[in-house]
Amino acid sequence: ADQRPQSVREFRDLLISRMTPSRPQPVTPAASVSAATTPAPSSPQELQIDEALKSVLARLWGLTEKVRQEDMVIDHLYINTLEKNVRQRFSCRLEQGNLYLIVSTGDEINITDLDARIYSPSGEVLAEDTLKDNVPVLRFQAPASGNYTVEVWAYEMQGDVGFYALTTGHKITSSAERRVLDVWEGIFERFLAITLFCANAGYECLHAELDTVGERFTRTLGMELEGGYEYLIVGAGDEVHVADLDMEVALPDGRTLEDKGKDNVPKVMFSLN
Repeated sequence: ADQRPQSVREFRDLLISRMTPSRPQPVTPAASVSAATTPAPSSPQELQIDEALKSVLARLWGLTEKVRQEDMVIDHLYINTLEKNVRQRFSCRLEQGNLYLIVSTGDEINITDLDARIYSPSGEVLAEDTLKDNVPVLRFQAPASGNYTVEVWAYEMQGDVGFYALTTGHKITSSAERRVLDVWEGIFERFLAITLFCANAGYECLHAELDTVGERFTRTLGMELEGGYEYLIVGAGDEVHVADLDMEVALPDGRTLEDKGKDNVPKVMFSLN
């Protein structure tokens, strides 16, 4: 335990030491499990972190602090890109009776006015925020357990694409949920370190996500990727409750790549033709 990284810099150095040019070997096709996905640029270049990405990372920390200050456990957060005139949707499972808070933000460089809405499993609009600002806030009580749909869109944008961040949380209902917050700062630092590591390695960030998992629990994430790029997917456990995280990636051509080593930083690199 005394050799585990305790800071963003130490964790980034661990990631760098784990990165090798070797490719993972194909295995028997299985279910897809994935984390943050990034395509490499087509040619080597001086490593620079996109200003919009840095801005949304800083604003994401503010979102998580707002959720925590309201005595809520953070269920999920992620960073994604959003195109102009596109309404982006994703689903999340919520539990009946819980009080939820969903807060989003644009990067303030490309996205300057972000709006959001949430639909119940039956398609009813439970909450929406279309105010003229960049931090839509959704508060509601889940009427039933099931898959809810969150919709976000940019009302004002500079350019054709930008970053946004989103976090969801619910009112703490047990001591076990409160213990999750005890490791929150550590796992958030690892989340930042992975995102910055990908950017420093010359990869454009497509998606960065933080979620909770249980033992032997498989978290599945689907994503549409373009051919002609090299992709890198990196994950990490919180080192307190999750000490050995594994990953499998199912590709469209039938290949399945994996990292099931006895460590807490699974990674998969691959190219799509």
